[in-house]
Amino acid sequence: MNLVEALSAAGQGGGDDPLWRFPEEGVSLPLSALAARAVDDAVRLGGLGVGPGDRVGLLLENASAYVTLLFGLWRLGAVAVPLRPRPDRSPEFDGYLERVDRRCAFKALLFPDSVGSAASEWDRPKRRVLTLGTFASLPASGGAPAPHPSEPSDLAAVQFSSGSTGEPKGVLVTHAMLAAQVEQLDLTFRAHCRPEGLGSSASWLPFNHDLGLFIGILQPLFRRCANLLAPPRHYLAHPRRWFAWMAEHRVELNFTTNLAMAGSARALARLEPGQLDLSGLFLYFGAEKVSPGVLARTRELLERQSMSERQILVGYGMAENALGAASTARGRIHSVWVDAARAPHLRIADPGAPGGQEVLAVGEPHPRTRITVRDESGAELPELGLGEICVEGPCVTPGYLEDPEATRRALGRGYLRTRDLGFWHHGELYFFSRMDDLLVVGGRNIVPDDVEACAESVATVSPGGSVLIEAGRPGEGAGGMVLLVERPVVRSTPGTGALGRDIQSEVYRRLGVLVPRVLLCAKGTVEKTTSGKKRRTAIRERFLAGRLEIFTSPPAGGA
Repeated sequence: MNLVEALSAAGQGGGDDPLWRFPEEGVSLPLSALAARAVDDAVRLGGLGVGPGDRVGLLLENASAYVTLLFGLWRLGAVAVPLRPRPDRSPEFDGYLERVDRRCAFKALLFPDSVGSAASEWDRPKRRVLTLGTFASLPASGGAPAPHPSEPSDLAAVQFSSGSTGEPKGVLVTHAMLAAQVEQLDLTFRAHCRPEGLGSSASWLPFNHDLGLFIGILQPLFRRCANLLAPPRHYLAHPRRWFAWMAEHRVELNFTTNLAMAGSARALARLEPGQLDLSGLFLYFGAEKVSPGVLARTRELLERQSMSERQILVGYGMAENALGAASTARGRIHSVWVDAARAPHLRIADPGAPGGQEVLAVGEPHPRTRITVRDESGAELPELGLGEICVEGPCVTPGYLEDPEATRRALGRGYLRTRDLGFWHHGELYFFSRMDDLLVVGGRNIVPDDVEACAESVATVSPGGSVLIEAGRPGEGAGGMVLLVERPVVRSTPGTGALGRDIQSEVYRRLGVLVPRVLLCAKGTVEKTTSGKKRRTAIRERFLAGRLEIFTSPPAGGA
């Protein structure tokens, strides 16, 4: 089944017409009703001049209107470009959108109503810019456009990076990639979770993120299953309520992130044992490296709500593969302690040994997907060889929009170079770090995620409230590590120096890494993308420019 066929089937209704619930709006709609509204949206979009192949930028929060807009665009054969919602009128965001627009040449841009008149700033010749409310008020009269028969190689969407590390890159998602990915997700879910397939799904991840787009919209559309959708802020503010909804509606599949679960732990701990029935839920971690400590705490909390540890899994993927490339099987998630001192040749370490680090498996490749670990020359590495994870298969993108150089770097060797470091062990893939995040200090590989997980295990440090950057003092070169830790205070207070020393000691005790400087900073300094990833490069640039509010001097014992 392709996307056009899935949309046509959705509009037929009948006895098999699943409900899609939008709890923030207080709305529950049959899938057929969403498909009917999408026809009206297609008429409105056509009135704006949108047709096959045209690109439309969507800067919206997850909502039923967003779903019908996507369905309407795909009915016309247009290309959806979901973008992170505009949070404010910051020059940084405006610059990001300008760079994206240069690549896309948008036919139309749709903003949330909260932006109001500011949306008019983006009016350009031959392009329409509207708020969602203005769009909804357009007439939807006239004949319904017939679904456009898109070819497998035609674009369905472009997924852009946040642009926090430079020029934003637009991943091309074709109709063939999209259909192949949904098929792989279905086969994997049947093999690892429920042989009868998916009956009910839920997602709070933003649609501009690959997980949000596929798990929130495409998989439940293709599989005609019940769906529960909310925007990220709705989940992050009320995680207990989100899990209660999933229990009430018997949700079978939900994806989360390491940071989201770390931030939810305190709220979930307040649930009484047995208060929720999550016995039918399968929860996947994705989007970022998973901390063994967060995984253990998640298991502990959810086992109290009738959920077996066998129902918690880890997935690995990227937008360039239209989402998933590998995942763990139902059952225990394996881990291994390794010493990377002699990378790329890893050595198995004793648990808890200084210099060792525990790494979780991300499982085996999905059907029709080949994953290799290679050195810089392209040679495949043996077991425990640390190198770049490379992916081949029908879900791999043909390239980046209007960026032949980035396309050549990523795909020029006939496979996708992910810029992720990993290794094989006992037939499973292990994700080690992003290559761009890895710090090399004194010949040793330092993984920021691992250092930050240690810092965030210290009392009073909030989940996601730390970030490790490389920023040497004047005259030191680029070798100095700085750990920025958010502290919810207005000015330096007694005890802040002690907190820095506690963090420094904990990181050294668990990882054998001495962080020379631990600096406490204002709440909100550790900026994140809408999916929760830390924007390390942007934070580093602001730190070097002196644009961060720092509360304390280096702790005693620091360099």
